[in-house]
Amino acid sequence: MTLVVTVRKNKRFCPANMQAHKERAVYYSNFAFSKEATVCTYIPKKNKAVIMLSSMHMSPIIESNKETAKPEIILYYNKTKSGVDNMDKLLAEYTVKRRRNRWPLALFYNIIDIAALAAYIIYMEHNPQLVLSDRRRKFLKSLSLQLCGKNIEDRSKNCIVTSKLHVRSAMQDVLGRKLRSSISFGSATSISQTRRDSTGRIAVVRSCYLCRELKRKQRKTRKACTNCRKPVCDEHAVTPPTCNICFKSCN
Repeated sequence: MTLVVTVRKNKRFCPANMQAHKERAVYYSNFAFSKEATVCTYIPKKNKAVIMLSSMHMSPIIESNKETAKPEIILYYNKTKSGVDNMDKLLAEYTVKRRRNRWPLALFYNIIDIAALAAYIIYMEHNPQLVLSDRRRKFLKSLSLQLCGKNIEDRSKNCIVTSKLHVRSAMQDVLGRKLRSSISFGSATSISQTRRDSTGRIAVVRSCYLCRELKRKQRKTRKACTNCRKPVCDEHAVTPPTCNICFKSCN
């Protein structure tokens, strides 16, 4: 695999003598070589330089039959860059990129975008009869569901995750089936019969059983574990009210 790209002039690896200079003539070319790559600079206009990096070209070949005298690296780049521009256009239409502050995540997003585009091209080569206008959107939707289906299936077994209604509903839409609840949330009868004080709030029932066992102290609470029904305080509970013991056993 080889690489032919343009280089910004502020890159550290770019030598100072490869930059634009007012004394250099128009159509001037300069080369710098290493074992792995070649850096080429070309002056198309006064005080302007085009800098190229190539791991494919290892010789200072320049076209001799034209006045512009462009290096072979630039001629090759101009000939093939339309494919890169077209790919960038397609990636911009459907992308998984999000705002990010870490370059590994940005690289990961690019890998997913390019891999999905490559998969779509291969798919269309094997299915040329498809002529739908939104065929790429449907393909990417199907691909994404297949990629995340196994992870959603595993997370659907986590009782804490499925206890959130909007998450549970989204999982059911993707999996196409109802999820079985791993935690018993109590019947409507027991909820309606919950004792309340004069202000309408749930009355203080008992002390947190984990505070008694672990800290040897009394801490009154209005909550009870939705699984074992034992009283539990905010410190020893997760949302929805589930004691740490039941939460660990559920996972």
